[in-house]
Amino acid sequence: MPNTIIGLEVDAATSIEHWRDWDPDLRPAESYWPEAWRQGQTLRSAFQRSSAWYFQDLAVDVGAARYREELQDWGYGNAEVPDGHDSFWLGGPLKISVTEKVRFLKNLMSGELAVEEEHLANLIDISRTGQVGNLTLHGKTGSGPVRPGAFSGAFEGWYAGWLMKDEKALVVFAHHTTGDNFEAIQTFRRSFAETLLAACGMNGDDN
Repeated sequence: MPNTIIGLEVDAATSIEHWRDWDPDLRPAESYWPEAWRQGQTLRSAFQRSSAWYFQDLAVDVGAARYREELQDWGYGNAEVPDGHDSFWLGGPLKISVTEKVRFLKNLMSGELAVEEEHLANLIDISRTGQVGNLTLHGKTGSGPVRPGAFSGAFEGWYAGWLMKDEKALVVFAHHTTGDNFEAIQTFRRSFAETLLAACGMNGDDN
């Protein structure tokens, strides 16, 4: 989500339909890449498919200094972005806790961050993923091996977002989980978050 907003804020992406060609020489496909990554993407499709290479290209265009400035202003985790690093959010050194993630989303959705209204509207558009009761669910998944580079071992995963009703965010959330492998957390990270939200009465009937 921060990648998307910052990319739009600095015009590294001119819109959520901003197209980038996939360059297999610059970004060779890894064995774990799904087929959907192995092609050109818009910002919308890259966000929805979690196409890491698109956001790595975006990060190069934005530059580390601008990332540090924005993330520090937002209080986003440790805001650590080394110069020349285009995957700092994937395996570190950028880190953020569940509590910090929730605080960021709360501040973002309440208008407390210096984010253009149009860019926030774009994020709301591309993050729409379904319904929980009468509420619209917005979210983004994330995952990676617990031990960097060990893709055959234990994985950790995120699902973070918010529930909206009548264009108002009623609740923000962040769910972090770990499992023995990627398959163990692939659908669980989102499905259990939805289960918890419903169990907390977040279905829109009384909101």
